[in-house]
Amino acid sequence: MAELNGNKIRVGGVGAYSYFEKKKKEQSFYVVKWTSLPYKVEEDTTLEDGTFLPKDELVCKAKYFDEVPRTSKKWYTPPQQNATEVVVRVRYVVAPDLQLLPISQQNKGPPRYSKEQLTELGAARLEDSDKLNIMDEIRRREVLDFDQIHDPDDSDDDEEEDPDGDDDEGLEFEQDSDSDDENSPGYAGDNDGEDNESGDEEEEEEL
Repeated sequence: MAELNGNKIRVGGVGAYSYFEKKKKEQSFYVVKWTSLPYKVEEDTTLEDGTFLPKDELVCKAKYFDEVPRTSKKWYTPPQQNATEVVVRVRYVVAPDLQLLPISQQNKGPPRYSKEQLTELGAARLEDSDKLNIMDEIRRREVLDFDQIHDPDDSDDDEEEDPDGDDDEGLEFEQDSDSDDENSPGYAGDNDGEDNESGDEEEEEEL
């Protein structure tokens, strides 16, 4: 995904990346202007804000658009020449190439601001469909992340194993399962079951 988004980033273009908004406790996004092409970090790096970037992480430099306050639509003003440049992790880019709509007869600005004000500021609006697509992509990634953390197949395997009903033995299997696929709970449980069955048959033959 990061490589795919990186191929669509161009210097001077507009994009968006997701972040977690602490006050609202939900995912949101920033709109930015790309100031470099994507590149890989040459060595492990820690940014000023404490973000750790491992070697070969794909990143890109950008500047923030400012959101026009107190508007029902997403209106933005472009970054100033002296605006701070930030490093964006491409893995969090949810829209690598956006087209903002400038003010026009068909795209009138919010009523609390005059057309002259918005034009002077270079204000432009994020199209409603683009906003919906961005939020859909953020939610899609949240679901994927959740599924990877809470894999239902893992829990099902744990419930089906330990045919002897020995809880302590099951705990030992769970600890060993992290190290090797062949030592997974299902694998160990199947072997134990076969050994017990063969032992029972031998005892019956002797009797």
